[in-house]
Amino acid sequence: MLLPLLAACGSGGGHAPFGTAAATSVASDASGMKLVAVAAGGGIWTSTDGGITWVDRTPSGPAHVQQWMSVASDATGTNLAVVVNGFYDRPNADPAAFSGDVWTSNDSGATWIDQTSSSPAHGEAWRSVASDASGTNVVAVTAGGSVVLGPGAIWTSTDAGVTWTNATATVTGMGTQDWSSVASDATGKNLVAAGSGSGIWASTDGGATWTNRTPADPKFEASYGDQVEGWSSVASDATGTKLVAAVNTGDIWTSTDGGGTWTDAAPTTSWQVWISVASDATGTNLVAVDGLVEGADGDVWTSANGGLTWTDQTTGNPAASGQWRAVASNAAGDHAIAVGIGAIWTN
Repeated sequence: MLLPLLAACGSGGGHAPFGTAAATSVASDASGMKLVAVAAGGGIWTSTDGGITWVDRTPSGPAHVQQWMSVASDATGTNLAVVVNGFYDRPNADPAAFSGDVWTSNDSGATWIDQTSSSPAHGEAWRSVASDASGTNVVAVTAGGSVVLGPGAIWTSTDAGVTWTNATATVTGMGTQDWSSVASDATGKNLVAAGSGSGIWASTDGGATWTNRTPADPKFEASYGDQVEGWSSVASDATGTKLVAAVNTGDIWTSTDGGGTWTDAAPTTSWQVWISVASDATGTNLVAVDGLVEGADGDVWTSANGGLTWTDQTTGNPAASGQWRAVASNAAGDHAIAVGIGAIWTN
């Protein structure tokens, strides 16, 4: 069901709480009832009824205008983690609005703690965060690869986000990457990270070591048209075996062996701008959103067979905003949610 901004609430749907702010991320507990979403400049919002109603949980003070980028939830919806973009280049921008920190909550978003305000992880250009089922092992990635942003990195925490370790600072080939997305299995041991021009890297030991798992395809080689394809999003099942990854300039790829081999699972033959992907606990039920391309609206796509076939859930719907930003799924795969500017979609 897709409902426009401020539409009347009904079973299986809800209205977007973010106003005109750009929703950037959404996460779900195992049941699909407890949701948390963030918007750049629009705060942190939670729902306990699958998205029908929402409560503003943004910390008071300057945090209300921070660039909230990504959110993660444990299996119960109790332990949450949110990351803020620390890079700002707007004229007269208030640095307090771009703290570049990791915030956590252990009470479903009722209260929040800035965990990195005085740590080496402060001031980073955070892009994505993921959690294991318990909320104890958390992983987050930062953008980088330029003179302005400096080196991107993958950071890990084993104490629910209280302390953080740069897991890639000394790893050959990973110290200057531009990371855009990260995912974790239920244990926090099997991790996968992707980035624009950085490829896909996986870890089976909680981030201690990493292996380049980028698909063996000419499009992902540096020599291909002088531009490496840009990975925008990656998701994992509960075991870290079944992965799904999206390229913002073309396709969706799936793996059933932890990234050892990949299959191009794009739902269409036309060029799409894939923004975000999500998976259920088994890797069977997938959901993805694409952005505006060639004048067409972006849509929400679902697959019930691990990416073999896809169904466009929103094409032709006059309520579709076409500006989707993020998706999430519950463990069973029977409750997925997509957020964007102007609408929320749920199944």
